[in-house]
Parts: sequence; structure tokens; C-alpha cells
Amino acid sequence: MLAGSAAAVADEVAISELFAEACVYTLPSFEEAASIAAERGMLPQTDGTFKGNGFTLNPAVKLTSGPSACIVFGKGGDHGEVANALLKTMADRGLTAESAVKKGTYVTVKLMVDGRETEIKILPFVNILTSLTIFQP
Repeated sequence: MLAGSAAAVADEVAISELFAEACVYTLPSFEEAASIAAERGMLPQTDGTFKGNGFTLNPAVKLTSGPSACIVFGKGGDHGEVANALLKTMADRGLTAESAVKKGTYVTVKLMVDGRETEIKILPFVNILTSLTIFQP
């Protein structure tokens, strides 16, 4: 991230806060994600996603490995900085990551939520967007 880039910092904070509220804090069912999206002015789409404020929220993704996932796509800036913003947001609510590892352009965060191992992946999406995914294997 370039020093002094207020817009990039705002994007990183905005995407991490939306992800935390709609996905992290609604584990494991993500049922409350729709009401959080509505509160944030996001509109429901015919494919089950919600769009608004430059973000797409998909709270009902079924992964091929079995678990359900919640995903947020949007402009987020540097993935390491998005991870830092997310870790701060979660810490403010009492959730602490067991690990956060950056490998290339990907960041993996592991934490325990309600006694279950939980994994968050922060990665590039279509070269210009950031994707945050949470699931419990």
C-alpha cells in the first residue's frame, strides 16, 4: 500500500468490517448475513448474493470439500493490509487469530470460533478485487 493513500485504507477497512459482520460473526449458518447486508444498503440479487457499496456478499456458497462458506468480493487494496484490518476488527470483538500467514498474494488466517477450527482466505479475485472467504472444515 502506498503511504498516504486514504482511499486504499478506507477500502481495506470497509471490506474487512463487512466480512467480519456478515460472515465471521454469523458462523456457522450465516443466516444473519442477509439482514446485515440489508442494514448496509446492499440489495438482494436473483442468484442469492447481495450487492452494494462496491461489494458483493455471498453467504451461501457450498464448497466442493463439503462445508458452507461466506464470501465477500470487492475493492480491498493490499491483501496483507486487509488481513491486518480484519484482525483488528475481530480483536475489537474478542476474536483472536491463532495464525495469519501471507504467502505471495494470499493470506490465510486460522482461528477458533465456537470451539471449531475456522479458516479465512484473503486472495486476489479477477486481478483488481479482493476476495475474503470463511469456512469451517
